[in-house]
Amino acid sequence: MTITRATAALSAVAVTALLLSGCAVTTTPTDTASDSAAYTLEDNPLRGTTLTGTFQPDWGLPLAAFNDEDVPEGIVYDVVAAAAAKLGATLKLEPNDFATTIPGVQSGKYDVGLGTDATLERQDVVDIVGTYTTGYQFVTVSTHPDLPEALEDFGGLKVAVIAGSSYIVPIQEASDKLVADGKPAIDILTFPDAASTIVAVQSGRADGLLRYSASALYVARTEKEWKISGPSVILGESGFAVSKDSGYADLWKQAVDAIIADGSYLDILKKYGVEDIAIDTASVNFAK
Repeated sequence: MTITRATAALSAVAVTALLLSGCAVTTTPTDTASDSAAYTLEDNPLRGTTLTGTFQPDWGLPLAAFNDEDVPEGIVYDVVAAAAAKLGATLKLEPNDFATTIPGVQSGKYDVGLGTDATLERQDVVDIVGTYTTGYQFVTVSTHPDLPEALEDFGGLKVAVIAGSSYIVPIQEASDKLVADGKPAIDILTFPDAASTIVAVQSGRADGLLRYSASALYVARTEKEWKISGPSVILGESGFAVSKDSGYADLWKQAVDAIIADGSYLDILKKYGVEDIAIDTASVNFAK
């Protein structure tokens, strides 16, 4: 079997997940107070300005990419651009490596750091406005029987993972519990890269693999060879980072809430077939 363009998105976003996820946790959204709470969308200091944002464009769709006309696209960009428009501002992008995103926001080089998962460590130094849910989703080939809905039922199954991925921890914990209960362990097959995990599942060597939820949804929609099956793990939220010194986090939250309210937010997610990751209201500093 060959790895098609849509399937390649699994590989591209797998790298993204390693960069973005950190130690995202499942928790309840909480907002932090900020100076921008006094501003409104109609009367705010960002109106009429050009804001500089940065993202890593090689993540691929549905997250972030430049199309053949060199125009940015993907949910990471489209949502923030729409929110900026609600503020009366224009978003200008400077492509960069993700490793420079948070330091760049902290230093003031960038107004917005796109594609940033809400983790405790990051929230200590920047404010993160959540725009969609995140997590890792099991994916398998469409001809494979559906995977169990809970990790505790994965005993005896083979799961292909990328070395160092944060999602290995809950799989190993579930496997250890199975063994303690006298049941077969989960066979965790470790590979150096995403492409190798894809081949392992395509060849039948593994029963499934895990990918960032947005990538899994996109590939399942665009590539008939693959399907989503089984549980999600390491749930959280992702969005974009703004400087704590700016005090604009709540203002950005208002802008995201505005595009949720008028329906344009959901239209963006539907455009890429990932509406399942939608949120009902924006958060500020989701992890706590």
